[in-house]
Amino acid sequence: MSALKRQQVHLQKLGPAESGELSVSGIRPTSLQMHTLAKRMTIFGITPKEAMEEYGGQGFDFKQLEVAFTEICTDYLSDYQLETAYKSLEFCCRMIYEVGPESRRVKKKTGHKVWEFVFCYKNEPGTSSAEAKATVQKKVLYVSTFKSDNATAVVEQADDYLYINVKQAGMLAVRVFSRVAQLGVRQNPKVYLLTPLAAAVFTKDQISTLCAHVGWEIEDGIKYINNSCQSGSQYFSENDMKMEIAIVAAVNAVKGLCDHTLRDSIIAKTIKQCVHNKHHFSMPLMLRIAEFASGGLPEGFDPEKILRDFEGVKINRRAAIKGAAETAITIGTEDTSIAFKGTLDDYLKNMEDIYTKHSLSYLNATDQGMKRQILDTAKSFGVDLDESMDANKERLRVLYNKSHPRTIPRI
Repeated sequence: MSALKRQQVHLQKLGPAESGELSVSGIRPTSLQMHTLAKRMTIFGITPKEAMEEYGGQGFDFKQLEVAFTEICTDYLSDYQLETAYKSLEFCCRMIYEVGPESRRVKKKTGHKVWEFVFCYKNEPGTSSAEAKATVQKKVLYVSTFKSDNATAVVEQADDYLYINVKQAGMLAVRVFSRVAQLGVRQNPKVYLLTPLAAAVFTKDQISTLCAHVGWEIEDGIKYINNSCQSGSQYFSENDMKMEIAIVAAVNAVKGLCDHTLRDSIIAKTIKQCVHNKHHFSMPLMLRIAEFASGGLPEGFDPEKILRDFEGVKINRRAAIKGAAETAITIGTEDTSIAFKGTLDDYLKNMEDIYTKHSLSYLNATDQGMKRQILDTAKSFGVDLDESMDANKERLRVLYNKSHPRTIPRI
């Protein structure tokens, strides 16, 4: 029982007269009036049994949550058929693909958020007179975030509503999703369904290979993967999740963190939670599973390798451009190594062929680059040329005949 629920029970026992005397405003000592009140805790007393249940590490009873949820969503434990509609499946999809991502964006300073899932049922004979007046009976599931409190896993329940937190709702949703995923791999061809959390660790096209590698049936393997990647999976039975997958998922999620202290604490917390809930661990099995934890990328698409190759391409391109610039045409210099014979047109054509082989990037700039260099070289000989290459052909020929043999460096 939660502290809030326990307090409500005690207040009911006290009755209106006695509970009305609980006002304690104004009794704080004067020396403490300027202090900020962190929290007011009313003490009624608890039994040793209650203390053991709440603080003795007994853990959260997921089976109890499933029973309570079945009162709201009656088809939760159904054996799913391909062509039948299920309220539990719609809840599952909305929880995983809508509420889950949105809840992770909630910040502490924005306060809590709550989502209402309204389950509608036709009235059946034997319902109350109030319900009989309506054509539809509604039961409501409230799912709330807890960003500013360390909320324990507590079920608040009444006849027509259930109040749980996002983590609990996610656990219920993934159990439904896993059963549908098992149905998917029975199809021909097989359909591999992974939750976003599982798909961030493993790829669909490697599920069958992974299962064969570790000796699992595909139906069991896809159940283990989806369940184990879910927050709170330590509360599932060992028949429904694998501690090794949970650790691999945790490592994959935090391996890029710069804060190594935070990274290590998250991994250690995952291990402690699984061990505390009596899950067994095999290091060889975990290492075999880790071979397939590609972060959801197809085989061969390693981000670090892609980044290295990307930088290498840029470096090679810069080197090619630099090489093209270093082999630029030189006219009328004496420190050359290879004499060129032929007309100026032949010279220019030969230069273009050489530069084409040397660098693809050179082709984009060769015309303007050669024009600029020829104009600058001509100016060094005291010849003033126009910008038009065609208009200067004859004058370039004269310049060619007067200058030394034309040369270029060997590439």
